[in-house]
Amino acid sequence: MTRVVLTADRTLMSEYQKNMFFGFSASFPKKFIPSPLYFRMFAPPVPERNGEAEFAPYSIRKMEAALVRNGYDPSDVVVAHPDHLGRFVAKDTSVLAISTMDPLGRGPVTSTYTDLYSAPAYVSGKFRELILGPSVRKHRPKIIVGGPGSWQLDKWPSLRDELGIDCVVDGEGEITFPKLVRMAEEGRELPRTAQGEVVPLEKMPNIVKPSINAMVEVARGCGRGCKFCTPTLQSFRCRPLEDIMEEVRVNVNAGRSYIYVHAEDIWRYGAKGIRPDREKVVELFRTIYRFEGVSRVFPSHGALASVACDRKILPEVSDALELNEDCINGYQTGIETASPELIRKHMKGKVKPFKPDEWPQVVREAFEISVDSHWMPCSTLIMGLPGETDDDVIKTIELVDDLGDLPSGVFPLFFVAMGTMIDRKSFQKSDLNQLYWELMVNSWEHNLKYFPYLLEHGGMENPFWNLLLTRFLLPYAKKKLEEYTASHRLPTEDPAEEDPRRNGGILARFLSF
Repeated sequence: MTRVVLTADRTLMSEYQKNMFFGFSASFPKKFIPSPLYFRMFAPPVPERNGEAEFAPYSIRKMEAALVRNGYDPSDVVVAHPDHLGRFVAKDTSVLAISTMDPLGRGPVTSTYTDLYSAPAYVSGKFRELILGPSVRKHRPKIIVGGPGSWQLDKWPSLRDELGIDCVVDGEGEITFPKLVRMAEEGRELPRTAQGEVVPLEKMPNIVKPSINAMVEVARGCGRGCKFCTPTLQSFRCRPLEDIMEEVRVNVNAGRSYIYVHAEDIWRYGAKGIRPDREKVVELFRTIYRFEGVSRVFPSHGALASVACDRKILPEVSDALELNEDCINGYQTGIETASPELIRKHMKGKVKPFKPDEWPQVVREAFEISVDSHWMPCSTLIMGLPGETDDDVIKTIELVDDLGDLPSGVFPLFFVAMGTMIDRKSFQKSDLNQLYWELMVNSWEHNLKYFPYLLEHGGMENPFWNLLLTRFLLPYAKKKLEEYTASHRLPTEDPAEEDPRRNGGILARFLSF
């Protein structure tokens, strides 16, 4: 008997050829690559043993550890591989818990590209396939869903009901989730939505089994308070180094030679306020890198304001990790806009300790520091923030152009109403104008210029994957962009004065490589 089964849809149960960030490809339209080919070559499944996933998303490993800490015998809790869910979900199963990133395909990356190409994504299709599977429908355990994408199920309750979800956990789960499981086992009615209780550091259990891509959380929350984002609204807490190293040990013992450290702003690890504590950050990376069996350490997210605030952090971390011209690291970050007015309106905390008017210069300086220190920042832009004007978009276009000499990634995404702005109108393809299209074209010209650099020097483990991307995926992306540009030509008011930069001419130039 398996009392509690934890799992995730197939798009989350892959290591994407040992590169966490390529998991975003699950948000792209399915029509680009046939599903059998995509899930075999780009997103092969994690290995399983007797139906159990040998590696699982970090969030699931946390819930597994939380249940054990709360008195559940490990034999009563299974992290099931989604392809083998039928082995565990039976009439005696009390709870099926599912972690989700983007269950309805309404997240920023997914909504941008599915709207542009009018086609569904892998991620939402696989979530529906999992939750409507025959074993789940047959035995009907209580279904609890949590994770970064749970807000979508709360915002669209009719779809939640259609999928048969009993309870959605919004927020942190280590305290709340075990309580909900107890309620389900005792036959008590579950709330439709449970607000996850904020977890103090001493109540965060360490994972006991390895995570996908050897993920280890080093800090939780952000505290900068951007209105459109959920993590930035959470209080910032840094986990003790001894707990972090215990989770590193779990992953190394499972044969991993690399570690992904996760934080919303890795450069503020150990900080008491908004300004970084350089010694704590360097100690974190040095300690992990020197742990026996570890050969590479990759961060997830970092704030540009933190990089510019202490210009010595990245050089010293690079020294600790032995980075050089032939061995670079990347991290995900957010530019969002170059408009000081939008910064003041929606994300004042993002630029602290700097002022909104300084933001474009802060971005440029942080990119320069990163590149000089052998780091490649991959950043997001938000199109359609409430109140955005043409002048705001022009400022962002100019900033992208200003970053053209720096190896980096710049990804424009549609504004999605979430966080404290959940009642606002999301941006859609029909809202695109000439300036937004120019921003997209300029950004993707920049990206396609520097992707090969990241693949060549970024330390990926799979040479075949590198070859596949450079010889197939990137040329394929160029071809699709060319097709889209040709079919969505945006004329100016005066055809005699058409600017080729706003009508695909610039795209045609770099597609002719």
